[in-house]
Amino acid sequence: MRIFFEILVIELVEAEILNASLTVIGGGPGGYSAALRGIQLGLDVILIEKEKLGGNCLNIGCIPSKLLLHTTGILQHVHNAVKTGTLIGNVQLDWNCLLTQKNVLINDMITELEKLLLRNGVKVVHGHGRLSSVGIVEVDRKKGPLEINSNAIIIATGSRPSIPLIHGAMHAVTTTNLPDLSRVPASMVIIGGGPEGVEFATIFHDMGIDVTVLEETDHLLPIEDEDVSRVLEKVLRESGVNVFVKTKVSGISESDGVKTVSIQQNEVKNKLKANVVVLAMGRKSNIENIGLEALSVATKNGLIQVDRHMATNIKGIFAVGDVTGGGLAHVASNQGTVAAENAFGLGSVYEGLTIPRCLYSRPQVAAVGLNEKTAKSKGFDVKIGKSKMNKNVKALLIGETQGFTKIIVESISRKILGVNIVGEHASEIISEASLAIRLGATVDDIAGTVHPYPTFSEALTEAAQDAEIN
Repeated sequence: MRIFFEILVIELVEAEILNASLTVIGGGPGGYSAALRGIQLGLDVILIEKEKLGGNCLNIGCIPSKLLLHTTGILQHVHNAVKTGTLIGNVQLDWNCLLTQKNVLINDMITELEKLLLRNGVKVVHGHGRLSSVGIVEVDRKKGPLEINSNAIIIATGSRPSIPLIHGAMHAVTTTNLPDLSRVPASMVIIGGGPEGVEFATIFHDMGIDVTVLEETDHLLPIEDEDVSRVLEKVLRESGVNVFVKTKVSGISESDGVKTVSIQQNEVKNKLKANVVVLAMGRKSNIENIGLEALSVATKNGLIQVDRHMATNIKGIFAVGDVTGGGLAHVASNQGTVAAENAFGLGSVYEGLTIPRCLYSRPQVAAVGLNEKTAKSKGFDVKIGKSKMNKNVKALLIGETQGFTKIIVESISRKILGVNIVGEHASEIISEASLAIRLGATVDDIAGTVHPYPTFSEALTEAAQDAEIN
């Protein structure tokens, strides 16, 4: 009887086994894009997700933050119109209603994503997936272990907020928590002047909150063109956001619900008080406990190393998105598509230089290609063309005249190396520049392209014409 019982227990815990042409670990933009592309190519695809489909972007990142930016942007436009007298009345934001709208939107989008994957034949498995050996993925599920034998594997496990080694960091929240604050605070200190920090500074300042941004380097948005950083910093300061650069944070404390942030600028120490302190100091890739060590998958500085085909050093294993340093949802999606095509054997290449980077602050920031400093460091002889938004008729019409368009051109070939835009709807305009760089277009091609009048896109033509003259 005891022997029979032992055999029965072994059978109950024995892993279920499935076979697939392609297994994707992670259901964010990189993962589900890879899965859908794999299906289009005729592969048998299994997608593993341990939490909710859609990843950080849909659930806690770009979708909720962009909804907040859109709504607070409308609020700010209305307030500006009231100041000028063209609108009369008092408009207020209902934070709880906005949170409800956010949650409904996210749930609807998750449902549509689930339907899309099901309709296309992607098998979705909920659980924690890890590499076991070459071609084998183990999945821990509530209903028992699963083993998947796969011809190719794509790792798309995403990232999480990076928690700095600051004394008292537990008294702060991350940007993940911000869209779900139970109530709107009166004041906020944001540690980190990168994209997340600047976007949330825009959101909460437009809601009438006293916002302070702390950045350790000498300017906001450290990886972007210095002209962009200077203008955006000037705009934020003029709007009332407190901006501190070259500032280190040594500690965070709390007393009676009030947080105190200890800072140092050069040799000067100071203390700032706020109701909420936010950590916006980048993200850390989720590469732990997914079996990388077992297969000796190469990593460096916390990122999985891949080539232009999104392939790792282990044949048949690819990685995309934040685990490779992708950082943006549309980057992850493109990388996922490339990885799936290479799992099928197409030899596709990821072209990161032509993918735009967008910041949805107010004004927006959009960039593609090389910035001026990087282009010069690579040995290019460059020409610069600029067009200020205060000369753009559409910008004048709606009263959004802050910003500029800047084109970096290689002098001899006249090809476009990079474009930077600061201004309203910059994220909608930048794709033209992205296509121009992808196709090897010259500054003359942009200068000769007729844009509709009056539009913000005319700034591209004007910047190109300026580069022709200079």
